[in-house]
Amino acid sequence: MSWLSGSLGVVIPDGAIKFDLAGVLTLGLNALHLGYDALKAGVIAGLTKKNVKDSATVVSRLETGALAGFTLLQTIRSKGLAGAWDTLTQQVGDSLGAALEGAKAAVLQWVEQRVVQGVIAQLVTLCTPVGDIVELLMIVYKAVQFFLDKMRALGQFMATLKAAVTRVATGDVWHAGAQVYNAVAASVPLLLGFIADLLGLGDVSKPVRTALAALTAPLRRIEAKLVALIVSKGQALAATLHGSGKGAAPGASPKPGQGTGTPILQQQLDQVMAAALHALAKYSGKRERASDLQPTLDNVKQSKPYNAYKIQTLKPVPQGEHWAIYCKINPDETKPTNILVDQDTTAGDRDHPFDLVWPKPPSVQYPTLYFGGKSRTTKKQSDLKRLVGQKDETGNTIRSYEPHTGGTLPGSPEVLGISTEYRTALGTPVGPLSTEGTPKGRTLNKVLNRYGFSPAEEGLDADHVHEIQFGGRDLLTNLWPLDFNVNQNSGRTLKNASVTYPSGRVIKISELKKSCGQRDYHFKIIAFRY
Repeated sequence: MSWLSGSLGVVIPDGAIKFDLAGVLTLGLNALHLGYDALKAGVIAGLTKKNVKDSATVVSRLETGALAGFTLLQTIRSKGLAGAWDTLTQQVGDSLGAALEGAKAAVLQWVEQRVVQGVIAQLVTLCTPVGDIVELLMIVYKAVQFFLDKMRALGQFMATLKAAVTRVATGDVWHAGAQVYNAVAASVPLLLGFIADLLGLGDVSKPVRTALAALTAPLRRIEAKLVALIVSKGQALAATLHGSGKGAAPGASPKPGQGTGTPILQQQLDQVMAAALHALAKYSGKRERASDLQPTLDNVKQSKPYNAYKIQTLKPVPQGEHWAIYCKINPDETKPTNILVDQDTTAGDRDHPFDLVWPKPPSVQYPTLYFGGKSRTTKKQSDLKRLVGQKDETGNTIRSYEPHTGGTLPGSPEVLGISTEYRTALGTPVGPLSTEGTPKGRTLNKVLNRYGFSPAEEGLDADHVHEIQFGGRDLLTNLWPLDFNVNQNSGRTLKNASVTYPSGRVIKISELKKSCGQRDYHFKIIAFRY
């Protein structure tokens, strides 16, 4: 549909329009820019002129069917003006009949004048002795003129086809198909235009636009009637929410428990926030913890008249270097304060990680490994290192595997190497802290044992480079052999390690683990000591 409606200046997705009454009306409404958004804006403006408070909120309530027995707005919103045709004719009357007949007459007149007369002219030229020559010259002239006029569009069409061929060559058949489809769709208007030029039809879309223009006035009248009808319903709904069609007086305070409409709840929220900010003013400019501020907010929540407002949440939340107040009744809101966040409060979050000394070497310094083909016989790494570049008994070339670059082992789908997300270096962030235990290195040992590797004989141990208790995962890309003693000691060292808060308070990591369920703790490697 998009290729046909494009010449009208209307963008409609394929399959969105059917050629029945509702479909044709939808096409007309789109072309004339008459839709639900315009209708809704008109209703809000109409309610505002009637001095209805919170007119946008009233319309939102009408959309959800808040006014019993009135579902027209819901129908228009879900199905469009054309989809609500039957309801519209009942509510505002059928005033489109004459306009539709006029539009149809305009199209038929164009068909008679342009199409029939064009065909007759073609037949006349063929009946003359020189008709064939004249006709041939006319076709050549119109074809040349058409290609000159549409040179840019044709160039784009050819470029699209070329790109599609390139995609096919690289194996991207699906996207190539999509490109070809779009190119053909874009070429249809060109082809129709070429045929129209040959027949002398001119701009095919012009009579359609003329016919649609004939519908403008009656459609505008229907829109005005609809706006007036919905505004009257909106006034009735506003009266039930505010006690009068004009709404509550500006600045009036709601009584505890009065109504459940959004405007009432918003007024309650504004009052609670004002009281909370006033109560916390004594802390302005000071550095405080959440535990220092919460009792004051609890007092506000429990005092009259706010204890009748059904406050769900009233608490301090960090917002950069300052505290903000978050309150939720039904609407919710966050407002900033001048109270400084105590540095201990944000210590250990993602933006303020704890400093941590890592008890293992940087991942780039893990040992290099050497392997050839698979072997049931244990092979020493020192022997394989001397034979790098030579073929072993399996016919595979012995090569080295660095901890960061790694590589694929012969005859195996697994790829060795520490992936970027698990590598460690100075400044590397690790976390969040976890209570999860560290499993053995069976995932790595199972793979390397097939190539004659024995970690015990090498004095090595499969290590989770990025520790599981600091957010690592039990994956092959996070595993590499490490000195046995270093690996065994690292777990105990981290378990007993401590971190220091900005205030100077020291706490063990084992203690932080007890509150892992309440918040995340993040760390940054500042040194290696092993």
